[in-house]
Amino acid sequence: MVNIKKIFSHIIGNIYIPKYILHINDPILLHISDTPTILYGPIKRLIHEINPTYIVHTGDLVDNIKLEIYPSKIASYSSSLPKLINILESSKALEVYIGLGNHDKKEVVQNLCNRSILIDSCSKVNIRGISMNIGHFPKRVALNPTTFNLFGHSVEIKTHEKNGHIFLNGITGINIINLNTLDVHILSYPYGTDDIRMRRSRIGF
Repeated sequence: MVNIKKIFSHIIGNIYIPKYILHINDPILLHISDTPTILYGPIKRLIHEINPTYIVHTGDLVDNIKLEIYPSKIASYSSSLPKLINILESSKALEVYIGLGNHDKKEVVQNLCNRSILIDSCSKVNIRGISMNIGHFPKRVALNPTTFNLFGHSVEIKTHEKNGHIFLNGITGINIINLNTLDVHILSYPYGTDDIRMRRSRIGF
């Protein structure tokens, strides 16, 4: 029954949330990345359901608009972005971190953000005593790894653990970190997300 519900959720464009996630009473961190506009609704529902204590987005905020390739689409980018920023900042999260991707425009993001902490390239932050390296590009994050390393952009580095360092790719899954136990739970993006990302995860856009 669970698998049927999961498949159905993905097909209709929702994010399936297992019941055990909803029953986590510890503080949690939500990590997402490379979000096309079609994900904004599901992300809003996810945040409402799991109520994350911290949110990290590792860039390409409007990932269906490849701004680096098509800079003329800045108006469409600018008109789409406020919805996502509002979803993130109207949450009950204590802190919201936004890493800028290659398809983001720093000035536009800065002007829209009220309380988000922007990360321009790659930066280590301390969240509840846990060291986290946050950035858009996987290779840049991997240069100087720490306890948790959060990134997006491509799948050249997949989610894995090495020498006590945990690398979490926000493209291949939605990462939820229990900040007490340090357990990582990975949820799937809705069916067709990679197609909407223009198969960026395959060609490294």
